[in-house]
Amino acid sequence: MTDEPTMVHATHGPYAGQRLTMKKADAASAIADGWAIDPFKQPPDEPREITAEERQKILERAHQAAAVLRGEHNEEKHDEHRDMSAEHGGDYKTRDAKARK
Repeated sequence: MTDEPTMVHATHGPYAGQRLTMKKADAASAIADGWAIDPFKQPPDEPREITAEERQKILERAHQAAAVLRGEHNEEKHDEHRDMSAEHGGDYKTRDAKARK
């Protein structure tokens, strides 16, 4: 069984006010996280008052989900390069030799 696409209406975050098509599981997660609603639910939920802390958490989840939708979730930046050369104090072994310094 495949995960069929479904639509949500974003209420918070970078896609607020837009309808997005995504997998059902992702849509259910977006609705549960509070940054989207089911646009086909009758009648639509009445907006409830949220605290500033709740709003911040909802916005964080919305931005995380937006990054995933844009494909940015797999991009890890590794700026550090570990120098293992003997000149920098790195020890290493080769198959044919003893440990070098």
